[in-house]
Amino acid sequence: LAGRGWRTGAIGNPGRNCDGATAQHWGALAPEPLARLAAQLGPVDAVVHCAGGSSVGPSLQDPARDFERTVTSTLHVLEFMRAHAPKARLVLLSSAAVYGAANVEPLHEDLPKRPISPYGEHKAKAEDLVAQWSTETGASVTALRLFSVYGAGLRKQLLWELSRRALAGEDPLTLFGAGEERRDFIEIGDAVELIVRAADLSAQPPLVMNGGSGRATTVRALAQALLDALGCKQELKFNGEVKPGDPTTMVADTRRAEAFGFKASVALQDGLARYAAWARAAR
Repeated sequence: LAGRGWRTGAIGNPGRNCDGATAQHWGALAPEPLARLAAQLGPVDAVVHCAGGSSVGPSLQDPARDFERTVTSTLHVLEFMRAHAPKARLVLLSSAAVYGAANVEPLHEDLPKRPISPYGEHKAKAEDLVAQWSTETGASVTALRLFSVYGAGLRKQLLWELSRRALAGEDPLTLFGAGEERRDFIEIGDAVELIVRAADLSAQPPLVMNGGSGRATTVRALAQALLDALGCKQELKFNGEVKPGDPTTMVADTRRAEAFGFKASVALQDGLARYAAWARAAR
């Protein structure tokens, strides 16, 4: 956003750099720090709410913490906007986890929200809060339901775990599930492009929009492609155990995003090649 001429500010956890931001505040996402940030920035035109839980596993281990990070943080953002930016555009980063185990491919935005994990439930509640805010105030909002975002810098989830284990020489490499689970992987550059488009005040985004590539990839194919990109030759196995909160298929219907002018452009092979190069340097 800063690179496109926006005056930007950031608030979040310590240690997260935000190069180019006009103002920054590292600490708890709460109304008072947000107000101080706004005082430094001046009038606020758009708020991109990225804070919150980021995966199913931690939400199962500590649902209360995940609720605080996702639902309570959204309430704080809305209270800040009520006082300081009532007409600003709000972009909420949500998740495909709100669909739950719909077992429909592709997943379209009009499907009911039936999450099967605390993570998905809390994202659904955040969406409801934002929609209610829009109804009450007339403000422009959009919830972006991101699918499997990946890219250089991601130090968690399957790609990071598999990279570490493969580069350490583990053989065979055994992963959860059957390997035939189908996912929609969107590279971080494409995800950012969608977020920036949604924040741009020159266009009106829909209330809810999927953020995916629209392409289905099995976990087995993804894992093998990453091993190939890493130059690793280990045998790949799956233990058949299904993780709680893990649907069989999660692939985006991207027609609404395409009508809005967005289409993912990074091929999975290219994105994995960049991730593999970063993972080798980061180990």
